[in-house]
Amino acid sequence: ADAIAAMHAASWAVTYRGLLPDGFLDAGLADDRMVHWQDRMRDADTDAQAVFIAEQDGQPIGFVCVKQERDHPGEVLLDNLHVLPPYQGTGAGKLMVARAEAWARARGASRLYLYALEGNTRAIDFYERQGWRNTGTESDRIGGIEVQARRYERPV
Repeated sequence: ADAIAAMHAASWAVTYRGLLPDGFLDAGLADDRMVHWQDRMRDADTDAQAVFIAEQDGQPIGFVCVKQERDHPGEVLLDNLHVLPPYQGTGAGKLMVARAEAWARARGASRLYLYALEGNTRAIDFYERQGWRNTGTESDRIGGIEVQARRYERPV
């Protein structure tokens, strides 16, 4: 959980600058993500969730988390896809999406879906180039503010 939380916080601190409050990104984000991932790993249904870590030269550079919801077994949520900023554009994201797709197919799912924050143009461009289809927008609360997130889907 430590490495995942550290990568998650580092990714958010850069990616969500200007989208989420600076106070949230600058104060306590690492601790917040640590608690989040410790809770998630402790409470995880290991048959319905997996986390895959991308490495370069033995060092973690990114991760992806996938979850299969019991009430929608044909769909798998790509809940997090983060690559540390220095490694973005190296193909790590594509490889992790492929790993997520293989995991979903092995569980009988037919579709992956995810959410990307409005304004996260790098992620939105990445998903659209990979053939993900925008199916709408939903509201969420992160860092004490309401945000809009695009839902994307892609068959596996």
